[in-house]
Amino acid sequence: MGKIAAGIRLDYLLNVGNAIAASRELEAVLGAPAAKHVAVVAENGKFRFKSLTPIGEQKKEFTPEQQAQAAAIVAKLMKAYHPDTVDLPEVK
Repeated sequence: MGKIAAGIRLDYLLNVGNAIAASRELEAVLGAPAAKHVAVVAENGKFRFKSLTPIGEQKKEFTPEQQAQAAAIVAKLMKAYHPDTVDLPEVK
């Protein structure tokens, strides 16, 4: 099976990015600013959360609990700003 191309409307993506950047809940888990520690990747037709360490900064290891908590927060924000989603939006 071929790879599925990723696509999301830019206005939705901007809204999600702004919500992630403003999330105090996410900052409490990942550190401030939270947006520096978040990547949303497309894989197998679904968007999924991935935490990361910004280039040039000391690597920060997140516990499985922190990863799960951050993923749940990002999923909640994605659902709030991407209409008609049950899970993270399907890549179309």
